[in-house]
Amino acid sequence: MLFLFIFLFSIHLLQSCPLTDEYLSRCHCGILTNGESYIKWDENSLNHIPKFKRSYSYDELILINNNIKNLSSTSFDNIKTIKRINLHGNSLSLIDENLFRLLGNYLEELILTGNNQINSLEFLTRFPLKKLRLLKLNRFNLTNINLEKIFLNMTNLEIVYLNSCQLKQIPHINHIKYLDLEDNFLSNTIFLSTSYYQLNLAHNHISSIILQNNKNLISLNLSKNNLNEFYSLTISNKNLTTLDLSYNHLTSIDWIILNDKLLYLNLSSNYFSTIKLNSFPKSLTSLDLSSNQLKTIEKNLFFQQLNYLNLNLNPFDCDCHLKWLRNLMKKLNTTTWSCSSSDFKCQSNLMPQISIFNITFMKYFSQHGFSIQWSIIDNYQTIDYLQITIDKPYRTSRKISSNQTHAIILNNIELYQYYHICLILIHKYANDKYCQDIFAKTPILNKMKLQETDVILNDDNNNNNEIEINTNDFNDNHL
Repeated sequence: MLFLFIFLFSIHLLQSCPLTDEYLSRCHCGILTNGESYIKWDENSLNHIPKFKRSYSYDELILINNNIKNLSSTSFDNIKTIKRINLHGNSLSLIDENLFRLLGNYLEELILTGNNQINSLEFLTRFPLKKLRLLKLNRFNLTNINLEKIFLNMTNLEIVYLNSCQLKQIPHINHIKYLDLEDNFLSNTIFLSTSYYQLNLAHNHISSIILQNNKNLISLNLSKNNLNEFYSLTISNKNLTTLDLSYNHLTSIDWIILNDKLLYLNLSSNYFSTIKLNSFPKSLTSLDLSSNQLKTIEKNLFFQQLNYLNLNLNPFDCDCHLKWLRNLMKKLNTTTWSCSSSDFKCQSNLMPQISIFNITFMKYFSQHGFSIQWSIIDNYQTIDYLQITIDKPYRTSRKISSNQTHAIILNNIELYQYYHICLILIHKYANDKYCQDIFAKTPILNKMKLQETDVILNDDNNNNNEIEINTNDFNDNHL
């Protein structure tokens, strides 16, 4: 019986759009499955709002992508019980400040996106919009607008979209639950409001941010900003479950304070070359590390708890040390990754292992460099030779004897830079890399007498005798 009533009511609505005959062919009226009624105009069919005839109460008015330029004080007089108005994509330039004088107790959602010629928002302050819950003002120029005043009498407002509004500061709106400020001019920001449940700050210019005691915050989007390891990112919100830090300049996650309720973490399109698994909370179920600089990942149990893991577009060295990861990927249908090579040849019982691999930042007279020490277990004498690589720019040393345990690199090392240094074991079963990232910050003075060459390899077994490297042994891309 109820279905029949709704069907008959829908037919009646379709036949009774509250308009004069000249507009009926461009207007569609109906009822949604939830029982709410609507009026919708065809796109590009209106240049003004026609006069409504008195009819049934309607819940939603849809006027998107038309050419309406002006809204008078009487534009909505005969549909004064309307709950939602969508005026997206018109050419509005003038809105009478008395427009909503009859809608204050009814209007719940107002969408004015894509009308960037409006210079005044007085129509939003003239009469209190006590029921308004959602407001979208995307692509407005709000540079000189007092937004705190605009929102003062919207006591039920919960969801606000202010995308691409040329904002340089955050409006303080204490009762807002969802605030979308994507694509503005926000820079360093400290949030004072504790009411937010979701914040979208993507595509801004934020280089540091402090979010503390926002106990309600569950979702935060900081993608496409200027965050990096030299600035403070303090996120100590106990209830945060979703965090997006993609498309920034991050190289380390150690300084990010993550809570034990975080479920979804996006670190894609950054500059991570290594990750420390103890930096991630055990609560995590989804992790995106795609499009970084990861070459290897230590074996761990943490990845096995994830429902989603994306490692795609990383330059992984697919040697024996990553075979465990390949096997894990086969078990998780939702995981993705790429591999710079397909070589997973392993003979684990015969392969050599590095037991010690230490790198020290040093200074020799006016030059900065790295001192590298290692110890190798090679019970079956499988190693042919060793090599060392360093990035910025990427270079490779000449062949090093398998008996050697010490090397020094002097090669235009700059302060306050991260360097990725690898010791490569070339043996009969595979080529294995052992890599570390080191930050060139505070050098240790090295008083050892060295030859003035780009690279000094000093064998501890030779009683610290100086060994000069013959530059003829190098290819063009060598150190």
